[in-house]
Amino acid sequence: HCSQVQAVGSFGEPGSGERLAARLVTSFTESVTQRHMTELAAKSETLANSLNEEVKTLLAEGLSGAESGAIQTALEKLPRHRTSLSELSDRLSELGKSVSVDPVKTLRLIQIAQELSTDHWNITEGVHGLGRARFGVVILSNRIARWAGRFPNHPYLAPLIVDPSKDGAQLVYGLAKALTAKHLDKIRLQRKAQLWLDAPPDLPGQLYDADQIGWQDLSDEEKLACPPLLVFSDETALGRQGLSEFSSLLTSELPVKFVLLDSRNINEQSAEPALLAMAYQSAFVLSSSLAYPEQFASGLDQALAFAGPSLVHIHVPVPSEDGYSQAKTIERARLAVEARVHPLLTFDPSADGTYGLRLSLEGNPSLTSDWGELNPLE
Repeated sequence: HCSQVQAVGSFGEPGSGERLAARLVTSFTESVTQRHMTELAAKSETLANSLNEEVKTLLAEGLSGAESGAIQTALEKLPRHRTSLSELSDRLSELGKSVSVDPVKTLRLIQIAQELSTDHWNITEGVHGLGRARFGVVILSNRIARWAGRFPNHPYLAPLIVDPSKDGAQLVYGLAKALTAKHLDKIRLQRKAQLWLDAPPDLPGQLYDADQIGWQDLSDEEKLACPPLLVFSDETALGRQGLSEFSSLLTSELPVKFVLLDSRNINEQSAEPALLAMAYQSAFVLSSSLAYPEQFASGLDQALAFAGPSLVHIHVPVPSEDGYSQAKTIERARLAVEARVHPLLTFDPSADGTYGLRLSLEGNPSLTSDWGELNPLE
């Protein structure tokens, strides 16, 4: 699943840092989210099995109310071959020893068990045998859409929408809300199933409370089981819309991961996306490079493990734009970091301590030295 999450042969120029970065991000997301969704599916399966066992227990308890002598008499009146429980129940009723079963509770347990089994099947298998998609994709950039957003042959085994208009932020917000609403239904169902199994004294009240839970009431583990929404953009889209347009998302708790594929060079002056996102102090921020895979993987792991929005800012050299050999993509990315054009950093707003202690520059080369004489444009 991880190796094929971005289909080979997709449109785009060879040696494109943009396409390589998108492949790494989606493959890593597939790996991380698949694990959380598998755990969610396993929990649904366990609860469904427990509910089915509870139904069998309820039916058995209905028969246990009849005395053994009455059951013996009823069995003697039955034919000498395998018969159904309904026939045994009829004979007991004739003897004045009716079988008592709570039809409302039994039916509700069966319905919930069936819904949980359906959820398990959708996540693990589904109609195509691949299970539910582990993430969704929104592309807000014309440049990225040229190779990743061609209908109907886009390269991802996931739902994809292209909207490079100025209303892209509103679209992302609406999709994220719908995604979390669907996930909330699954968590509510699991919690209600557990309540039916535990049978607390105030069961009706707790069932009502379970129906009222919102996204903010979920644990981090429950939130991480929701497939994230990957939003691909570039520096031109950022300049057109501005990061401020996404302020409502960056300050929310929604599982939106903004992936900014930035090909800017040292001659261009513009606002620094990572610093703008850090100002909100509510979203995880990663600034990384293709030339530093350890920092890239570690930071992306933290961004996906953060139960809320994240900004992933990656420098992606594009050969056709900057006029260099396709074989030098990684070298260009390395030079951009060494020359401080694109420094590496992570910012975790959930970390302990003050603002500065939540920021890490680990992974940057020569942290205590000056720029030196390096010219990344040579």
